[in-house]
Amino acid sequence: MHSSHDLLYAAKIGNLAGVVGTGSVTEFLGKQWVAEHPRIWPDIQTLEALALFCTQQASVNELDTLLQRSDSDSMRWADGGDAEIAEEMLASLPKEDWLRVKDLCSSRDSQWRACLASILRPQQGEFAQRLLLDLAWDQELEVAFLAVSGIAFYCGVNDGRQGPFIDLKTRNPTFLSRAKSAADLVVQVRKVSALCYPTIQARFELLAQTLEKQS
Repeated sequence: MHSSHDLLYAAKIGNLAGVVGTGSVTEFLGKQWVAEHPRIWPDIQTLEALALFCTQQASVNELDTLLQRSDSDSMRWADGGDAEIAEEMLASLPKEDWLRVKDLCSSRDSQWRACLASILRPQQGEFAQRLLLDLAWDQELEVAFLAVSGIAFYCGVNDGRQGPFIDLKTRNPTFLSRAKSAADLVVQVRKVSALCYPTIQARFELLAQTLEKQS
C-alpha cells in the first residue's frame, strides 16, 4: 500500500521514472501483490507507459545538459571523453526524441550545436543524417565547419599525407545519396570552404566534386 502511495505521489510531481528506476511498475509493487489485485492491471499499464515516457524525456534532458556544459575544442570533449558519452546517449534515443533534439538546436548556443555536429553519425539513423546536413547551413562558422567536415568524412572524403583522397572505407552510401539530393549543398560547402585554410579548402572541394558526380 505504501508503494502505491509512493507511485501516486511520484506521478503527480512528474518523478515517476526516478521512483521506479530501471525496473517496471509491477516489479516496484511486487509481482505477487499485483497478481492478487488483477483489477488494477489497466492502471499499472498506464503508469508503465508514463514511466517509459519520463525515462525517454530524461535521456534528452541529460544529453542537453551535457552539451550545454561542453566545449568541442576542449580536451575533455576529445575522443574517449564527454564526446563518447554524448554519442552513447544519441545512440540510445528513440526516433521520436530526435525531433526534440532538432528543436533544441534553435534555442541553444553555437557551442552546444558545435558539440552536436561533432558527434552526429549516419549510423545513428535518418534523423541524424538530416540533422548533420541541416547544420551545414548554421550561421556560426565553427558549427558549419564541423558539419561539413562530418559530411565529407562519411561521403568518403578523407585526409592523407599527400592531400585529400577518396576513402571508400569511411563512405556511407545511403548518406552520400542523401547528401547528393540536398538542395544547394554543393554551394554551401564551397561557401564554408572559402572561409577555411587552403588544406581544408582542398578537402571540401573534393567533397563538392563528389557531390556533383551523377553516379
